[in-house]
Amino acid sequence: MYPAATLVARGASRFGYKKEETLRRALLAALAPDLGVPLEGPAAQAMLVREHSLDAALCVLAGADFIVGRAPRPADEFPDVTRDEGWIWVRDR
Repeated sequence: MYPAATLVARGASRFGYKKEETLRRALLAALAPDLGVPLEGPAAQAMLVREHSLDAALCVLAGADFIVGRAPRPADEFPDVTRDEGWIWVRDR
């Protein structure tokens, strides 16, 4: 779920990239500045070959957004659920 939320927060499509390398390539090109990886390097190649590698990088982006304060706290509509489960914070668009 959080890779999709991170993509939506960054204005990217969350559909199709798991099955289509061409879509992963487009996502990677769009996110390369935030990821800080060269598009021709081994990390980028890993993300193109396996969607799980791209998902891991998206989790890192979500974590970085949280650490630097770009991810606002979720609304605390259900404090018991929030306290018991915890929620992934994502940045605003």
